Amino acid sequence: MTAGGALLRAGATLKVDDCWIGAGAARNAVWDCLHNYPLQLASGSDVDVIYFDPISVNSESDVIIERRLSEAWTGILWSVRNQAGMHERNGDEPYVTAKTLSGVGRKRRPQLRRG
Repeated sequence: MTAGGALLRAGATLKVDDCWIGAGAARNAVWDCLHNYPLQLASGSDVDVIYFDPISVNSESDVIIERRLSEAWTGILWSVRNQAGMHERNGDEPYVTAKTLSGVGRKRRPQLRRG
């Protein structure tokens, strides 16, 4: 299995709706795969996993999922966050899905002026 496939499979095995692997890890995995490198994560870096579960908004759920990932995919540092409550920490309006976070990033980007 390719490095990128391994990360995507790890996310899929969670069977959590609205679950995503962070773009940085995905980009690195694709780069490694394209260059026939083994999956390599920079020392101290992690793989971000975000999901959206409005019913279970507590850090215990995140820890349980991190533990499941660490047991199944050793050697990878996982960082798991339920986005259902993150709007409070970030000072945003409540999120509806984890997908909405890409829109948040676009809105905060400064406008470029021409001329």
